[in-house]
Amino acid sequence: MGPRRPGDLPDRTLLLEVSNEVTKVECDADDLENVLTVLIDNARDAIPKNGAVEIRASLCCDSDSNIQSAANEKVAISIKDSGCGVSAALLPHIFEPCFTRKKGKSGLSLCMAYNILKRHGGDLGVVSVPGLGSTFTVYLPCSPEGGAGEIANSGLP
Repeated sequence: MGPRRPGDLPDRTLLLEVSNEVTKVECDADDLENVLTVLIDNARDAIPKNGAVEIRASLCCDSDSNIQSAANEKVAISIKDSGCGVSAALLPHIFEPCFTRKKGKSGLSLCMAYNILKRHGGDLGVVSVPGLGSTFTVYLPCSPEGGAGEIANSGLP
């Protein structure tokens, strides 16, 4: 067996659901790929063998997160796992630099993902229940140009 690739889910279930309403977002494609890779890899690492990861993308309104967009709409991409979850005491710290519960890890990946999304006018939310799993939701403003299922390169570094 070769090296594990980001997003590999051997012996696990992956559900992908994308709403037909999902529209173009303002974000650098490479940055968005990095964010989603971090979240999917964390979900994969959190679930037991035969566990599940669900990825859903849909439109939502501004009341669903802390970001504002011109059209009051944004795309929400949620990554839900059936893992161990995060306790209420640790949850406020998960986006802090160097915070980790994993041995041998730097604790920078969630901090990096959070900062990338903020740089693009987005947000990253989390809901977690110990013993039941976690759901991380990426919020990105819709592009004023529209266009279903596309990513507009914002030109940010």
